[in-house]
Order: sequence, then C-alpha cells, then structure tokens
Amino acid sequence: WGLAYQRSSRTLMAAAVVKRHVGFGTGGIGAIYRIDRDRVAAPAVLVDLNASGYPSGVAVGPDPRSPGDLAINEADPSRDPAAFDAVGKIGIGGIALSEDEETLWVVNLTSRALLEIRIGVPPVTPTAADITVHPLPTPACSDGVFRPWAVKMYAGQVYVGGVCSGELPYAGKNIDTTDLTASIYRHDPDGPTGNFTEVFSFPLDYPRGRASNAGGGNRASAAWLPWINEWSDIGPPMVLPGQGPYGQTIYPQPMLTSIDFD
Repeated sequence: WGLAYQRSSRTLMAAAVVKRHVGFGTGGIGAIYRIDRDRVAAPAVLVDLNASGYPSGVAVGPDPRSPGDLAINEADPSRDPAAFDAVGKIGIGGIALSEDEETLWVVNLTSRALLEIRIGVPPVTPTAADITVHPLPTPACSDGVFRPWAVKMYAGQVYVGGVCSGELPYAGKNIDTTDLTASIYRHDPDGPTGNFTEVFSFPLDYPRGRASNAGGGNRASAAWLPWINEWSDIGPPMVLPGQGPYGQTIYPQPMLTSIDFD
C-alpha cells in the first residue's frame, strides 16, 4: 500500500502491508523496498523496521500467521484466520517523502507512531541514529482506539490521519456508530519530537447508502460499523433471493488511508 517516489534518484519505495489472504515478500512484515527504475534488478530491502538495533517504537512485530494459513496453490482455499484481527492494527501504513526527498515519513500501525527516517539521496539503509520516533497523540476516542494510517507531506508540514475504531465494547451485539470518528493531525518537522496539532475531525456516522444492491429488497447498508476482532461477530451471511444456499457477508469498517490537498 505505502508508496513513495524519489524523483531525483528515480527510486520507488514500497512498504509491506498486512492484507488478508496475501503473504509478504522476502523482507517480511517490516520491510520497505527500493525499486530502481534504471536497473532491472529485483526490488531490494531498503529498511527492515524489525531489524535489531533500532529505537523503541520502530519494530512492527512478527507476522501473526502460522504455516498453512495461506494457500500454497492458487486452486486451494485460503483461510488466513490470523490476519482478520491484524489488518489496520500491525505493520506499516502510509509512507511519504519530505519535499527535499531526504526523509521518509512512515506510519507504524503497531506502535501507533510516526517514524522520521532519514534516507538521503539516493536512498540508503538508515542507522539507528537516522530514525526518530514521534508517538502519535491519543484523541478522546469513545470506547475505541485511535488507528492511524494516512500520511501526507504538504507545504513543509506532515499530516497524519486515522480513525477512532469503536472496537472496545463490541461483542457482536451493541453497535454504537457515534463512537466512530476520524481525525487529522499536523506535525512540524522543525519542532520538537512528538509535536502534533489536530487540524480536522469529523464523525463517521453519516449516511452511506448501500454496500450491495444484490438481492432485490434485501440490500446491505454501507454505514460504517465499529471494528471487530472475530469473524463470528459479523453474524450469519445474508442469503439472497434466487441464489440458493449462497449468501454475502458485508460489514463495513472505516479506515482513513489517504490525505490529499487541492
């Protein structure tokens, strides 16, 4: 998911991401790869956030999967149960380059921190001294956890966005969409470590129409719902008229994964 392009060196940086039914590359869950457009060599690991020696708050933790969770052959079923509760909570979120292209800004989903990684031009693997960890603020999330993802560099400032998940009290029964909000914070790279100012916040309980129009009148709402930890919390599939024993399972959970400016 996370992509950043260093124009001066013609280098694309791509981060590993936790996604259900999809494995990781050779660098694992904490890898950010460099892809040189002028060379035909395979992508190389620029930085592994799980490498030893880096400051506290850099590591994203291990891959939660066990052998056999992912299908080996494309025709085999993929279950991947461990990833269900890992998406959006561990690993790497968005990445963005500074305007001088010397610094890579990375959202660490595990530690919920903004990483400032000085990579230079062309990019080289950073040392421990090249990385600063900026713990993200904790908004007043009602019955939830602030789950960051988005990051954007604009006009010399770094913007980070995330959602209040509403996940804490949920047990498949009591759904309170008023707990769901989104927030965007501004970080000044020239300021002290961990400086953040909230610049925008909005509720996520607004009308969203339908997630699916299949099944005639039995249509699934697209309204955002609190994050859940277990597949069983979704409830039974919605059986569609004329579809025999087949049904669909829809449970929209919000994530703020991108920020842009016009």
